[in-house]
Amino acid sequence: MPKIAYVTNAPPQAGMGKPAREIYQRLKTQYAADFFYLDAGKRELLKNDQKIAEVSNLPKPLQLKPIQWWRLSKKLPTQGYDLWHLTNQTLSFIPRQDFLLTVYDLIELLDPQEKLGKYVAQYLYKGIPKAKHIICISEYTKKMLQQTYHVVDKKISIIPLGVGENFKPLENVRGSVGYHEFLQQNRLPKDAKIVLYVGSDHPRKNLNLLAEAFVKVKVSVPKAYLVKVGDPGLMAGRIEFQNKLNALKLSDSVRFVGNIGDEKLRLLYSSADVFVFPSFYEGFGIPPLEAMACGLPVVCSNATSLPEVVGDAGRLHNPKDADGFAASIIKILTDANFASELSRKGLERSNTFSWESIAQKTAEVYERMMNDE
Repeated sequence: MPKIAYVTNAPPQAGMGKPAREIYQRLKTQYAADFFYLDAGKRELLKNDQKIAEVSNLPKPLQLKPIQWWRLSKKLPTQGYDLWHLTNQTLSFIPRQDFLLTVYDLIELLDPQEKLGKYVAQYLYKGIPKAKHIICISEYTKKMLQQTYHVVDKKISIIPLGVGENFKPLENVRGSVGYHEFLQQNRLPKDAKIVLYVGSDHPRKNLNLLAEAFVKVKVSVPKAYLVKVGDPGLMAGRIEFQNKLNALKLSDSVRFVGNIGDEKLRLLYSSADVFVFPSFYEGFGIPPLEAMACGLPVVCSNATSLPEVVGDAGRLHNPKDADGFAASIIKILTDANFASELSRKGLERSNTFSWESIAQKTAEVYERMMNDE
């Protein structure tokens, strides 16, 4: 049986961590695959969830995640595997022969979120042209990859991300103990109309426009509340968003929830009234897909890869069109038949993105690579 080294550096609930684990759980039944996790936070290298190495702590300026990834990568074995699968672009710097690389996006290279982001990305992504084969998670990512690195078509496979069986609608969710606990914990009235956003506060997530749209929603639907789920990612982005909310006098109508597990996330997707995702740039867009899978109507940006995910199952708008976002949100909150139809379309579309089919397509790439086709 071929032996695969499957490598990630993303935490389990992160945008690149969750897919890595979902795919691995299905591939390990077909291959002798070892799962390596470069945990920058704990400075540990894990193999199949067991610590096999660690690096010492460094002074604060040297505690950046990329530095820890580089140090931990030196602890990886160099032999004993038929194929190395580096599961996102920030791992391409690891020197391995004939490796497979998954590329989610080139955001930090093309639109850096921090001052030094571009230079860090240039180092982390330096191995992209050296990959024997590359999996892109969307047509848009492939387009950006080819424009930046001039990778030929035959070296690229497009395999989208998926949504697991744990994201399905919950029956009678608003009568559940969990829902009422959530309302109480977050000071939300029982008759609140919940507008849900899941993601970070990075500038590319376009939360200022979300605020501008939401202030218009509040005029038509006074009981609307915006629930923002996810850690800031970039604290400067959180501060900017909060300043925007304060300026629009919206702070009392917004609730911040940190990173939560899939069980609580499913509860929110199933109990909210509308999901909003105005992002400027996504390599794929897992949150809209999860929302659709739980039957939650989606209002989404029409930028980059997002139309590939949402299709005609949601309302798509230019990410600069606050009026358009507001109008769609209001329509969903006030027209039950319209909301129900979007819910139905979203459920149907989400069924086409299964982790089983994605893992199988990944296995087919493995076979082609190992057979040198």
